[in-house]
Amino acid sequence: MYIDSDTGNNYLQYDNGQDSRITKVYLKCDQNADSPSITADGDKDTPLTYIYHLTTKCACPGGCSDRPVPSDPPTKPGGGGGGGGKSGKSSVAPGIIGIVLVIVMLIGFVTYFVIGAVVLNRKFEKEGKEMIPQKDLWFSLPFLVKDGCVFTFGPLVSLIRRKAGKGGGDYENIK
Repeated sequence: MYIDSDTGNNYLQYDNGQDSRITKVYLKCDQNADSPSITADGDKDTPLTYIYHLTTKCACPGGCSDRPVPSDPPTKPGGGGGGGGKSGKSSVAPGIIGIVLVIVMLIGFVTYFVIGAVVLNRKFEKEGKEMIPQKDLWFSLPFLVKDGCVFTFGPLVSLIRRKAGKGGGDYENIK
């Protein structure tokens, strides 16, 4: 919600579309309005800006809520806006989701190894390296990653060397 600096009225602003369309909904407090009413003013002076006036008791401080009334609502910054200042974006910080996923994966990874080692030790009576679940996979994984990188980046490196004139192209016959 924003405050119009010219009139002092509260309004909601929604920005969207390729044509930079803007919708402003001005809120008018009426304690006696049992049902809300809305009127449309269209885009009189500014093209692609649509103005509506919503009259309701919910626009009054504490009108439809038991929550405390905010002391100082935010003012509209230059440009942007919409949806109470969120513009449809998530309120979660961008890096938080990645951090949570990494933590969950690490916990799962450790749990996999601990439970696997306990089962292999107790049920199958394995000891030492034999307690590692899927031991052959984990010992060969570094070499598989290396082979995958060579397969993926080998042709690319060869192409770059050929373009730079540093060899890697056709072979020469031995004399």
